Amino acid sequence: MKKLFVILLALSLLTAYAVPVNAVELSGQCGENVTWRLEGSIVYISGTGPMYDYSEQNPSPFAGRMGATKYFIEEGVTSIGDYAFASNTSAGQQITIAGSVTEVGHKAFNHIYGYVTFLGSAPTFAED
Repeated sequence: MKKLFVILLALSLLTAYAVPVNAVELSGQCGENVTWRLEGSIVYISGTGPMYDYSEQNPSPFAGRMGATKYFIEEGVTSIGDYAFASNTSAGQQITIAGSVTEVGHKAFNHIYGYVTFLGSAPTFAED
């Protein structure tokens, strides 16, 4: 009986302090006036102006992050930085880009295995 009580007490303490994985929200800067946030499996990129440029050695903080499968670049963001999504190697990812984006940086979508949708006119892409 004493063992059962100890086990039940331990289980109740574990569940009392458990934090659901979906409750964790990660976020940060990805431009002077542009931020990103992870909600579940979706990354939202919002703000005004251009995103920062990244490289293979310095990848963006949100690319390939924790199983994200959808990315929304919201209205107000004007450009996508170099290598911004280059580390996304999971199949089936979806990136939706607002009409305010007019420029896409060098190799911004390098190694993307998914769909990129532009909600406005196609932006200008940097040349290799």
